[in-house]
Amino acid sequence: MIKYCIIFLFFSGYTAFSQSTNPIFLEAIKKLQAGEYKEAVVLLDKVIIQNPTEYAAIYNRGVAKSILRKYEESKKDLDMAIKLKPESKKAYLNRGIVHKKLANYTEAMVDFNFAIKLDVKFSDALYNRAMLFELLGKNDDACADFKKAKESGNILAEPKVELCETPPNERSKTNPLLSLTTISNDKTYGFSAKNPIKVGTSPNGAFVNEETYLEHIKDEKGQMVIYKFLGNCCDYTSKNVPGGKAKLNQYEITYLNKNGKLITSKIYFSPYEFNPEVLYRFSSIKATL
Repeated sequence: MIKYCIIFLFFSGYTAFSQSTNPIFLEAIKKLQAGEYKEAVVLLDKVIIQNPTEYAAIYNRGVAKSILRKYEESKKDLDMAIKLKPESKKAYLNRGIVHKKLANYTEAMVDFNFAIKLDVKFSDALYNRAMLFELLGKNDDACADFKKAKESGNILAEPKVELCETPPNERSKTNPLLSLTTISNDKTYGFSAKNPIKVGTSPNGAFVNEETYLEHIKDEKGQMVIYKFLGNCCDYTSKNVPGGKAKLNQYEITYLNKNGKLITSKIYFSPYEFNPEVLYRFSSIKATL
């Protein structure tokens, strides 16, 4: 079973309050709480057919679809949720997260800002906006938000606040991955441990650039790839590692080739150098900064 990775941003809760006593809706919430997102979406579809303006069902379906990486569908639900309930800070927050996943950074910032405008102590929004500020290289703004998020009770912000108090010259070098613009002309690129994707390490965390890369690439049919982390593998030499010896990170990806055939392959990432390109014959979503 493939697990969906949620690393980069913190998704806010899916259990929106509702006065609904609809047993189908209540069962959908149980499915969400159990992490059974596909099953929850099926049930929420039924609720929305019965009541097309049921905010809680539309909002929850939007969040579930975002976790399932159906970002465009998720955005449509969250757009509707905001239309039905303009004061919903969680709907703005989660739409901002979806925009981030789609590399729509400007729109993501607008939504995070509005969520915080609705609630200046909304810790989840402060944390996510801080993560985006950090990714964009706006470190002072990021640190200010991390501090506010911590003060509002967000425990994820605590190590970030500590890092903000560390002198810049004592921090590890990081490289944010915001977009992919170059396509490799080498068929072995990424598919061989001898020719890994040099994705570097994000300021947001060790594996974030890898996830961002995998979220951004599209196969030969223009579809998102399905992926799962397999672990470390393969001896690797890098001058950026003490002693020069390291390991690569290995993933399994499933995608469609130009003939529509489903392919499963292993790809390799080096988090020690930064010079990422798109896999041969693949494409990438376009970022808006």
